[in-house]
Amino acid sequence: MFDGVVVTVSGPAVSVSGVQVGTYTFTGGEMTITFNGNATQARVNTLMQHILYSNVSDASPDSAQINWTFSDGNSGSQGSGGALTATGSTTVTITAVNDAPTITNLSGDSLAYSEGDGAVIIEQGGNALVADVDSTNFDTGTLTVSFTAGSDSAEDVLSIRNQGIGAGQIGVSGSNITYGGTVIGTYSGGSGGGPLVITFNSNATPTVVTALTQHITYENTDTAATTTGVRTIRYVLSDGDGGTSANYDTAVTVSGVNDAPVNTVPGAQTVTEDTSLAIPGISVSDADGNLSTVQLSVSHGTLTVTLSGGATISSGTNGSGTLTISGSQAAINTTLASLVYQGNVGCGCRHADGIEYR
Repeated sequence: MFDGVVVTVSGPAVSVSGVQVGTYTFTGGEMTITFNGNATQARVNTLMQHILYSNVSDASPDSAQINWTFSDGNSGSQGSGGALTATGSTTVTITAVNDAPTITNLSGDSLAYSEGDGAVIIEQGGNALVADVDSTNFDTGTLTVSFTAGSDSAEDVLSIRNQGIGAGQIGVSGSNITYGGTVIGTYSGGSGGGPLVITFNSNATPTVVTALTQHITYENTDTAATTTGVRTIRYVLSDGDGGTSANYDTAVTVSGVNDAPVNTVPGAQTVTEDTSLAIPGISVSDADGNLSTVQLSVSHGTLTVTLSGGATISSGTNGSGTLTISGSQAAINTTLASLVYQGNVGCGCRHADGIEYR
């Protein structure tokens, strides 16, 4: 090829400083230039000084030898003996440049995660593909998976799905990671907001690292009051030869699940006929913070509370067999702490009663 500035081409025509000096062909790695009458010695020298070499291979040799053969094209006008040739060669030393690894079919992937789902594979498509055009393995390289936005370090965990040790399976034993039962590297981190870092050995081929990339998991360990929202999870791969991939970002959208409220009540109580009984130790809680009402009822007596903290009786009446307390969780619990039970007065009977909470 030519430099395109001093020596230019238009179709097969070759020109030096705007003057056409001949034509060229390029076949099977060999370039042939056929000169015309404008090809003075000076122009031919200029042309030869502006021939370029390039190598686009990702697995190029250490050097390339370029052989030159020059024919003067003599057909008798330059004397007897016919055309004469001169030969020479040039050695080009090629310095390899490491190409960064790539992961396709990963960036932009998303996972919808619900509270309590456990550890779920992030790469739901199952088609992420790892490649490194100039290396057969990732020895001393790393795969780093980290949160870059939206994370709650107290509950978010990144890990690796342990499939087993069968053919084609990713396995986890201690800090070791295996593929088909063969150790391919080790891992660390993944919890407390820290990145999951996997360090590879020479067994980690692109096929192996592809399988591993497809089995990274996300888990939210808070199954009561999950921090909802979108987590951005980034994958970065280094090949162990100095090359580092682009950033590949995925999204995990975490949704909460409504949790049932929990009642805390004391054990069985005993009261003498026609005597009221204060019942301490009653409280209610809701992990989602949505508690707004509590209903109390008895079959053989009445219930009385002292309203506190803005709580109200929204249904029934104080001092009756059924009442509903409304308010914040704190106000409801303060009010419940004052609960008093009174059996039916003058009953002259002995029976068991129960307070129902809803």
